[in-house]
Parts: sequence; C-alpha cells; structure tokens
Amino acid sequence: MEKRIDLKEKTDEEILFLSDFIEHFNAYYTLLLKRYARYKTNVNGNDIDANTYFDMIMVQLRAILAEDTDRCENRNNYTILVLLRLLKENEKIEMISAMLNKPFFSDSDFSIRAAIKFYSNKCICHYDNLDGIKLGNRRLVEMIETQLKNPYADVNLNYIMKTLTDCLGEGLVYCSVRK
Repeated sequence: MEKRIDLKEKTDEEILFLSDFIEHFNAYYTLLLKRYARYKTNVNGNDIDANTYFDMIMVQLRAILAEDTDRCENRNNYTILVLLRLLKENEKIEMISAMLNKPFFSDSDFSIRAAIKFYSNKCICHYDNLDGIKLGNRRLVEMIETQLKNPYADVNLNYIMKTLTDCLGEGLVYCSVRK
C-alpha cells in the first residue's frame, strides 16, 4: 500500500515519528507474512514446524490485531489500527474492525478478535491450566485451532491473512509530497 502525505500539514517531529512507526510496523508485518508463507508450505498435520509457525503467527496476530480498542490510541503499540488511524485510513479501519468483530463461530457472538486473544493467551503466551473446572476452555481452544487450520471454514487463518493483505498488501510504502 502506498500512502502519500502532504508534508506541509506535518511538523518535522510528526514526519519523523510517522516514518519510524511505518518502518517498525513493516518489520513486524513483513515477518508475519514470511512466517505465514512458511507455514503454508509446511502445513502437515501435527508437524512440529507447522505448529511452531502457527503459534508464532497467532502471537503476532494477537500483537498487531487484538489490542483492546480503547488502548489503540497508544501510539507506542505497533498495531494495525494505530497505524491506520495515524494515516487517517478510515475505510481500512472499518475493513479491519469489521473482520475483527465478525463472529468466529457461526451463530455466536464470539468474535475473531476474541478467538485470537483467547487462543494466544490461554495456550501460547500463558500456559493456563485448562484441566478440571476449566475443561470447557480446553475444548474451546481445540475448536478455535481446528477452525483456524480448516481450509474449508469461512472464518479461518486464511481469511484473516487475506483481509490483512487486502488492506496492507505486502507492507506500507511511505511517500511524501510537497505542494
């Protein structure tokens, strides 16, 4: 995605901040795309490499997509919504927000955002005890993982990644123009 910004509207400090932000965001986003490409070539049941890439992708999706909406104003978080707000890309904000708020399971109010956060938090970022009284959590983790990996599900990892690439392409190119 190429974004042209009129430098007359920005201070030198704002231009530097935006340039640095885009550079850092692109580094994380490019890494996500490379890991996803590697995952797609290694999808092989319970293969350790495929599962490792899947976990890394889920953590990165958690980091750039699933931050709480009210925290997205924190300009130090390299999330996709912070980036799009900085660039005033309202249409793309709506596109990402609609995807995140879409039901993960049909006929439920459990959103894609909730699924990403729940899965990442419960079994990757924290090793939560999912046994005993929380047995329902274990089943939910299994259901989320199964659906994310199911190439035939309407809402899966492919759908999430396609929405991201439809919005940002291979990354952001920052171009400045002076009028």
